[in-house]
Amino acid sequence: MTSSSSVLIRNIHVVDTRTGASTPQRSVLIEHGRIRRITDSGEMASTGTEQEIDGTGKYLVPGYLDMHVHAVDEAQHTPGIWNLFLAHRVTGVRQMSGSPATLARSRHVNAERAAGTLDAPEVLMTPGGLFMGQASDEAGGRAFVRQQKALGTDFVKVVGGNREATLGILDEARVQGLTVAGHLMPALTAQESSDYGYHAVEHLGAGLGFLLDCSPQSAQIRRDYLVGGTKPPFPPTYVLNPRAYDGAQDAPFYQRVLDTFDDALCEQVLGQFAARDVWQVPTLIRIRTQDYGDAAEYRNDPNLKYLDPETRALWQHVGDDFAKIPSGAAHTLQRYYDLQRRVTGMMSEAGVKMLAGSDVGGIWLIPGHSLHQEFRELAASGLTPLEILQTTSLNGAVFAGRQDDLGTVEEGKVADLVLLEADPLSNAANLEKIGGLLLNGRYFSKADLERRKAQGSGLNLAGV
Repeated sequence: MTSSSSVLIRNIHVVDTRTGASTPQRSVLIEHGRIRRITDSGEMASTGTEQEIDGTGKYLVPGYLDMHVHAVDEAQHTPGIWNLFLAHRVTGVRQMSGSPATLARSRHVNAERAAGTLDAPEVLMTPGGLFMGQASDEAGGRAFVRQQKALGTDFVKVVGGNREATLGILDEARVQGLTVAGHLMPALTAQESSDYGYHAVEHLGAGLGFLLDCSPQSAQIRRDYLVGGTKPPFPPTYVLNPRAYDGAQDAPFYQRVLDTFDDALCEQVLGQFAARDVWQVPTLIRIRTQDYGDAAEYRNDPNLKYLDPETRALWQHVGDDFAKIPSGAAHTLQRYYDLQRRVTGMMSEAGVKMLAGSDVGGIWLIPGHSLHQEFRELAASGLTPLEILQTTSLNGAVFAGRQDDLGTVEEGKVADLVLLEADPLSNAANLEKIGGLLLNGRYFSKADLERRKAQGSGLNLAGV
């Protein structure tokens, strides 16, 4: 890792994340954490004070943004989690669980990062708390939003709640100038959620999600689910993999959607998301690791070695719990996942805005590594290499209101950058063929980052 305030990268391809153009033989000068100049390689002379990087045969793209993580813990003072993110070239995250203490910790991480005393991704957004049904009426929902506003939250996240409280939250957030993101509430249709002001939908709505509204029988399935679907209380491990505990009970509802799914109805839903600028954060890898909760590919992932024994044992225990659900129910969940992945491709075709997120904090999701797994799932859904690159760079910057700083390789932008060893526009798999990293203008070689991976060993995610 260089301590120089200037870095000069020569002879590199610069990738334009807006258009997909790739310009070869460029020199990029970085000073004091920002991109100062980009020229043809022959036009930039060295002053002798810069650290020079040979970019021959390499491609320069913005740092990766994981736009759905549970990584900030007010009690987490170890750099281990950040080392793993950086080792996978993740330079920005959107924190998705919150409390006043977590909000304060996010601000502290960013301050330390800016001061150069902590090597970590920037925490782009954090909620002040989660709405999980604490109030049951409109007034209570509005009060929750006002409380979040007073805390200085970046957005309001909804995980649970009835129709009245959710509508109160959506309207009060509009009044307070806040956005709302989270799970879709079963008591509202996807169209209503769009109309009333959801800004971002996580996990395709979570559970049955918005695919429910792709069925001509959605009204009846919704009524039956609200009566007979999953109800708390849940065990503490529910959050690691909900399907291990509600999969058997809810599989009949998933099956009814599978049996009646209508592409034309789904296209109408997606058209409304596009028209209303409702962002989607599919987190396909999170859904897949839930629905294949005891799969050998996850149980035996060599990257588990970076986690501590307590976390690994807990995840194996939850995997055992998933293995206990009837095989027919597991098969239904897995078929539903196949449909969700196909619908993600339909979202791209419909012009729905998307972000890449992995939901670090859930079972089998290893910081940084899980974002690369998400790239693979997005590719399998039909997204092009450029679209996948955009979900983890340009789109995240626009969503966070940081397009003046992040998301493209341009003069004046923050120098959070990734050097790739193969063309990311020809094959999305090349997003994983990564060399060096620039974090706030400081260069980390591939060897530096591999050492940081080892330093991440022993990371405890059991309480995340």
